Amino acid sequence: MSMICETCGHMPSGCVCNMTFSERLRSIRLSNSVTETRTKRNNFDAEALADTFGPDARERYMDETKGLGAAYKDKTGRYMRRGDGRMVPVTDREMRDVYLKGDPAEDVV
Repeated sequence: MSMICETCGHMPSGCVCNMTFSERLRSIRLSNSVTETRTKRNNFDAEALADTFGPDARERYMDETKGLGAAYKDKTGRYMRRGDGRMVPVTDREMRDVYLKGDPAEDVV
């Protein structure tokens, strides 16, 4: 019995001939040496965003929401917001006094 695959020339432990595409993807392992040069950065054009909404858009948004920020609907239909480094439910009072206060936006469907 040969120790090398006749089709691809790999050792049996590294042979990819009888693996599905998803099995080959799951077999890939990245070490820190591969990913250490990656940096976290915005994936949008900050200049265009500032031209559209103004350079202080985030500060104004946080002022308008009294420091709560955006609310997101989870899979169960509850509204959640970021708080203390984790997602917390939006209370009825916060919803009434912060998120539903004021004129409705014209672009909301």
